[in-house]
Amino acid sequence: MDILMEERQIGNTNVKVGVLGLGCAPLGGNFVSLDSSQGAEVISSALEAGITYFDTAPWYELVAQSDCLVIK
Repeated sequence: MDILMEERQIGNTNVKVGVLGLGCAPLGGNFVSLDSSQGAEVISSALEAGITYFDTAPWYELVAQSDCLVIK
């Protein structure tokens, strides 16, 4: 089954992202207890569902490694 995600253009750029995103703070262990393999599974499932926007922030890195998971 193909899933089509509605996309929106970001400002005056040629960049488009899906209307749904994934907040990645919990993936590195913020707020909940997840190991890196569980975080990678969440990201993989999100990609399969058509999600192309992953919300990360420098603050997350102070207490976890969510950015590192998303980059992998």
